[in-house]
Amino acid sequence: MPSGSKYDRTTSSSIDAVFSPAGREFEIPKFQRNYSWGDDKVEQLWSDFLESFQDYLTNTDFKAAQYLLGPAVFVDVNNKFQVIDGQQRLATLTILFCLARDLIINIKKPGAGQTPDGLSELIKVTENRRMDQHQNWKLILNESDKGMLKEIQTYEKDVSSPDYKSPDEKIKDWADRIKNPATSDDFTDSMKKIIDAYKLLLCKMKNALYTGFESGDQVEEILERLKEDAKNTVTEKIKANPEKF
Repeated sequence: MPSGSKYDRTTSSSIDAVFSPAGREFEIPKFQRNYSWGDDKVEQLWSDFLESFQDYLTNTDFKAAQYLLGPAVFVDVNNKFQVIDGQQRLATLTILFCLARDLIINIKKPGAGQTPDGLSELIKVTENRRMDQHQNWKLILNESDKGMLKEIQTYEKDVSSPDYKSPDEKIKDWADRIKNPATSDDFTDSMKKIIDAYKLLLCKMKNALYTGFESGDQVEEILERLKEDAKNTVTEKIKANPEKF
């Protein structure tokens, strides 16, 4: 490769190595387009991750199960990286990380001073902290979309707090504001796409939890079996206590 090539600083890195370093920020420049991924691309990314995870569980060589996310181009300005290429993937990954974080909090309901397994790692790739206090978010989208992503990034660890919102409560709040004539114009098409990505990934993650992170046709079979089991359980309860129904 010729000396001084623009590819001299090209490296292969894991997601953790890219996002985790303390103080590192990623910013979408003003000239970059808004968030534009539809359900098809979000679902494809999730399906690829799920298949890679299954490979990881069944393959003794974890390198063989690695998933290539694709190239991303950054310009480093004092540890603040301007994202030139890869913004759609980074934004979708951030939504996914925030959802995983929020589901852990929602399921585990940690008390004061408690940190469930996996939570620290997800916090590390979504925000910068100093002295255990929030400093800033790892990813900042352009002017049009950064407020919407910030609503996803923002969270409350204490589920008993009046400020706490579960993922489903966040979705309901957005739906109410979109329907409200006084606030509906606040939501651009790209902001609605971010919400759609959040909703789709939440559905996928819930299904994965129900099915043990199976992939392919097994998912539908397991979900149908769960629905049938639930239906049978309700039927038995009605037969046992008809006066309550």
